[in-house]
Amino acid sequence: MKLCSLTTATVSLFVGGCTATQHAQPWGVTEAQAQSASDQTEGCANVTEQDFNSIRFVPGSSAFTRVEPMHRYLPAGSEGMGAEPPTLTGATLIMPASRGLTAEWLQHVVECKMARDDSAGAPYLERTTSPLALKDITATVRSVGDGFAVTIESTNENSAKEVLRRARALLGI
Repeated sequence: MKLCSLTTATVSLFVGGCTATQHAQPWGVTEAQAQSASDQTEGCANVTEQDFNSIRFVPGSSAFTRVEPMHRYLPAGSEGMGAEPPTLTGATLIMPASRGLTAEWLQHVVECKMARDDSAGAPYLERTTSPLALKDITATVRSVGDGFAVTIESTNENSAKEVLRRARALLGI
């Protein structure tokens, strides 16, 4: 068995047997935090720091070359009224292809980044600038021409605005 250490100090997991233990502390780790850490470790054990660093979500060191706002367009109403104005839902970040990188693997790394951010807790989420480190978001990766598109969206208007702001900040916009 391999012992894995996590950012959540009181949780340790044994990968292989997949047994999670939680040590009660006066300041404690909630059951939800323990489960989040467990999910993150089990699904992401094969993702290396090099994988995480290949798609950095940090201003100035980002692999992304372009950002586009994402909108949802509602059709015209049934009473013959015009279409609703578009609603901002988030952003799409474009990155160039690199040897050996697939949309499926990139999706896996993005999901692991989100799980890792989530398990880090509120102090980290409050100081990070990553558009993946927000509540109420989804992220999807697809292949586009000679690269990839990472779309980060939210149904929450404030979260969608923050996704776009953080995505633009990655490129210094």
